[in-house]
Amino acid sequence: MVQEGPGLPWASKAIGAGYALLALALPMAVMTYRSLPLLLGLAAACLVVGWGASRALRRPRDMVLVISLALFVVVAAMSLERMARPGDGFEVLFGHAALPVALGVMLACADPPAPGRRLALALAGGLAAAALLLLVELRTDLVLHRLTGANLNPSKMNQSAVTMVLWLWPILLIAAAALGRMAALGLAVLVAAAVFLSESETAKVALVAGALAFALFQWRKAWLFGVLAVGLTVFVLSQPLLPTFVDAILPEHALDALQGGHARERLVIWRSFAAATAMEPMAGFGFDSSGEIGFGPLLERFPEELRSGIRDSHPHNMALQVWVELGLMGAFLVAVALGRIIRAAGRLDASVTPAAAAAIVAALLVAAVGYGAWQAWWLSSLAMLPVLLKVAAGLKDARG
Repeated sequence: MVQEGPGLPWASKAIGAGYALLALALPMAVMTYRSLPLLLGLAAACLVVGWGASRALRRPRDMVLVISLALFVVVAAMSLERMARPGDGFEVLFGHAALPVALGVMLACADPPAPGRRLALALAGGLAAAALLLLVELRTDLVLHRLTGANLNPSKMNQSAVTMVLWLWPILLIAAAALGRMAALGLAVLVAAAVFLSESETAKVALVAGALAFALFQWRKAWLFGVLAVGLTVFVLSQPLLPTFVDAILPEHALDALQGGHARERLVIWRSFAAATAMEPMAGFGFDSSGEIGFGPLLERFPEELRSGIRDSHPHNMALQVWVELGLMGAFLVAVALGRIIRAAGRLDASVTPAAAAAIVAALLVAAVGYGAWQAWWLSSLAMLPVLLKVAAGLKDARG
């Protein structure tokens, strides 16, 4: 499946196992959603070990990115003493967040051997199988879930839908290189059908945003990534003003049109957590404290009209969550890291920059309106994007 480089003889087997787990992760996640971070973690570990043994790992090229991420972990770890349950925060920080991010950085530093056609078929087939499974389950009232005794809540498949939207763009290039453009188009249609049939409004909007970015970045102007980086930095650092921005740009009829995605509920939540950033603006309430703010004495610090948005909830906005938990210090480090990631994406081979931009834009939209920031499945899904982009670029180079 993968050409063996110099190093230990079992290196190619570890690499092959990593790719196999990567291909299996999404179909398995449709059926058992809790399997996604486990399979992706194992895939990343196999690839890191295999690439390391075959001397394909390289030193990080962007030390600013590495230092900003390391400082973020230090700031987050120091904040744990302010939490009511610091042990829980320690587990989330190092088990759910730091580990997949560290693996993602190492994977991004790899210079792997050229992939083969079988690998491309496996990755494209894995995405197609996941989309087909999702379609079948949603159209048949979860018939396979019922037969296997799996969880019968269709919303549990939303994680798979979001991951499909993130991975679609590099895998489309992989499918086009290995199978032709018509096969890639068919894969795109299949994934789009599955996503739009799912219950994840976030995945649907992210798919549209990714498609627009994919089309725009076909223009392949380097300054587009600069604009994206500046816009993202402004977005992250201005999160305490988010409700004001939303009120200014979204009229009532727009909120009505977006109510399927719980737009008004999101706005109430954002107002409450934006108020929380003003209470601890520099250092925040502590890493992973968002879920604790709505309980006990902390809730008493909020006006009555804001308590409904903070009780039994989380910010549903990852940048705002960083502000709440780690204040300006954490937000600044995240802005620096994301800016460097976008800068690195702009320096990729021109054949894959549209896919990289589409994945980044889709991920940013999910981050802005969707899930909690430190969920292992989410960070693991992002960590695998460098692998998919490297495979896509390798196949393009192999074809000449």
